[in-house]
Amino acid sequence: MSAIDYSKWDRLQSSSDEEDLGNPIPPQSPRRPVTIGPFAVADPWAQADPQVRREVIKEEKILQKFVRQHPCPSQKALRDWLRRMSDAPAKSSEPQPTFTWVMKDMGWRSEHLAWFHYPSFRELWDAAALPTAEAFPVQRKAGSTLYERGGKGCMQFNFYALQHAMCGEDFDTDAPLPVYSYAKHIEHVWDGIGSWRA
Repeated sequence: MSAIDYSKWDRLQSSSDEEDLGNPIPPQSPRRPVTIGPFAVADPWAQADPQVRREVIKEEKILQKFVRQHPCPSQKALRDWLRRMSDAPAKSSEPQPTFTWVMKDMGWRSEHLAWFHYPSFRELWDAAALPTAEAFPVQRKAGSTLYERGGKGCMQFNFYALQHAMCGEDFDTDAPLPVYSYAKHIEHVWDGIGSWRA
């Protein structure tokens, strides 16, 4: 009796991976122009009360320090994590919604994993280490790229994946409060990109 040739299984497995994270599914909503909405301001706190401005700068420094100490996970680590989240059952009893829960709630399945775009994801992660005004064009560019790839759904997918990865789900568990509010900042920066509204 001859030995079993597992090489075909390896090719089958890798082609399945390519299907999951290959070409993104097309946008489900009509295309809209990329504009700059009223909430998309490079430095929204520039004219704020000095006390408020000091607090904002203090929080920015905490976020910047966190990102310098916690570089963006590798593409492979993130893809493996997304596959696990896609395959795991959503538990409604969890104190904080997991990315698995978000996927189920949004109706995303394994084919939606193709919306993940590591270059844009990494740009958003790394931009958190920049001063707000410098980060703004990087964040806008990443949002526009995601919109071109798969519309608002693609933007939402990467937005929630970033939030969950940065705030500790399977990557780090001691994220300070400014890390949690980074997603709200991105939400405003992206205002006006296609159908995205803050």
